Amino acid sequence: MSAGTVVEAQPAADPSAKPTSRPLNITLCPPDFDRFAAAMAGGPADATDIIQRYLARFLAARGHRLDFFAPRGTQGSVTTADPSRPAPSAASWTAGPLFRLAEKSAWRIQRALGVPYLNEFSQWRIADEAAAAVSSADLVYQRTALYQDGVARACKRAGTPYVLFVEADEILEFEYLGKPLDGLLLRRARKAFRRNLDAASCIVCVSSQLQRRLTQHWGVPASKIAVFRNAVDLERFRPDPAARADIRRSLGVGDAPLLLFLGSFYRWHDVPALLEAYRGALRAHPEARLALVGDGAERPAMEAQARALGIADRTIFTGRVAHEDVPKYLAAADVAVAPYPKMGDEMWLSPLKVYESMAVGAPVIASAVGQLSDLITHGETGMLVPAGDAAAFGAAIERLLARPQLRESISRRAREHI
Repeated sequence: MSAGTVVEAQPAADPSAKPTSRPLNITLCPPDFDRFAAAMAGGPADATDIIQRYLARFLAARGHRLDFFAPRGTQGSVTTADPSRPAPSAASWTAGPLFRLAEKSAWRIQRALGVPYLNEFSQWRIADEAAAAVSSADLVYQRTALYQDGVARACKRAGTPYVLFVEADEILEFEYLGKPLDGLLLRRARKAFRRNLDAASCIVCVSSQLQRRLTQHWGVPASKIAVFRNAVDLERFRPDPAARADIRRSLGVGDAPLLLFLGSFYRWHDVPALLEAYRGALRAHPEARLALVGDGAERPAMEAQARALGIADRTIFTGRVAHEDVPKYLAAADVAVAPYPKMGDEMWLSPLKVYESMAVGAPVIASAVGQLSDLITHGETGMLVPAGDAAAFGAAIERLLARPQLRESISRRAREHI
């Protein structure tokens, strides 16, 4: 397989960074090809896929040669040097009739016994299909995903250095969502994650909180882990008066104070507390408007809550927007909000939207959890409030809306800090 590069305009590399001694052949392995390809094309995408896009762009900008390998649902895997032109990955021994017979037989037995699908056969197939991409690479980089360990198997077999990117302990995330894995599925998830952790030459994680989770709960040596918090492209995310005017016009808010939430509607985004806080702040600032940019499983419940609180006519649900448009929406905000609930464990995330908000100069009110407590200096580069405290969040909203000079000061310092 010949190595290729990302075929799109590249942002400038850091001028202060030293060039590498030689270009590397790097195989990047996102967890889902179609989601990654959509992010590379600039369409609506989750933060995790956007981060992988940033990585691909900047590695290519520094002269490295990139190939991509990823599963594509039930269609098998894809290997390509250009995400816009995928090609099916070739299989060897898993393409034979004996493997297919064994896979079908195992699945029939599992269904008959009421055993959930455990994807062992699919991961053997991925390991087989990844063999060419792995063996021709100087190193392989993979964003971990639940139950996926085929690439780690292929790297171990080929002796290729394997870099594992971990954004979260996904088993812990399912517990927090109220949908804990159990039984054979839990055992399979633990086995796959353990295989990935053990196979990795280096593990990249996004926060010191997540590093502690990996060392204390999973027993990973700290020397094996590199902590790189998420970051933002300052060329794209910057104050933009023209975009601010356009978005505010499209939202129909005019010159009204605009609060903006950006993210997915999941349980670790405390939109319920935000809606309560906004209702309280409306008593002092009835002209204020709240825009919620994003989508997710909890959106219908959030829309119902807004109606129940009597604030639906002043709350705007935009749905998902392309990441290319996110800087424009953030530039339109007078205040950006990042609410998180109380958690039983340390918040492991490195919230990309907070970095992006600070970069465009939108003053941020955030819950004081995890990395945010290290990133934001209260009253200087943003506002921190106790997690899950709607009253405190509402008071912070009232304070910022009432003090334009404070908003301007926070905006300037936040941009400088990022």
